[in-house]
Amino acid sequence: MTDEGSRAILRGHCPTCDADRNAEVLAEHTVEQEDEASAIWYKGTHSILRCLGCDKRYFRLAELCSEDWDEGFDPGTGETSLALNQLHILATIGIRSVFDCASQKLGSDPNQSFAEKLKELTAANKIGGEEKEMLSVLADAGSAAAHRGWKPREDYIDHLMDALENFLARAFIHKHNIRKVKKNIPARVGGH
Repeated sequence: MTDEGSRAILRGHCPTCDADRNAEVLAEHTVEQEDEASAIWYKGTHSILRCLGCDKRYFRLAELCSEDWDEGFDPGTGETSLALNQLHILATIGIRSVFDCASQKLGSDPNQSFAEKLKELTAANKIGGEEKEMLSVLADAGSAAAHRGWKPREDYIDHLMDALENFLARAFIHKHNIRKVKKNIPARVGGH
């Protein structure tokens, strides 16, 4: 049990706020069990928490077992850092792969390096200079995640995805939509 003079603060999901909030630990009890024959262990922490946002009291059970295979799970925060990093790496590689496929749809040679593809797309006026710079970073980020052990932060993935979405929208969607508009604009009459 936690005594009143040394109450800890942790993140908990408040059922009233329906969000993760800082919470004061009012009481806590941990149960630990281990089967020495099988080397299977269990740890469960029962907590009574008080949301520091709305003052609601609620119960939380954080469990961890040796048979759970989510590496990097922190029962205190509920985060799975290793699994999350692996998804960030996979997402970054995927962003690079989507750009690679899109560049081929625009006519680049699939056997070229990313730098050569970017140079060719620029020469063919498929992308501009600033867009070339952004797409170069996108390709390098994917390569770094795939081959150099880089673990990108979530906000970096958001930035890379924004660049990719803008490129795809401009290269494949906007030009077709503008062509539709152009077909429906009435021709000029007289000098107007």
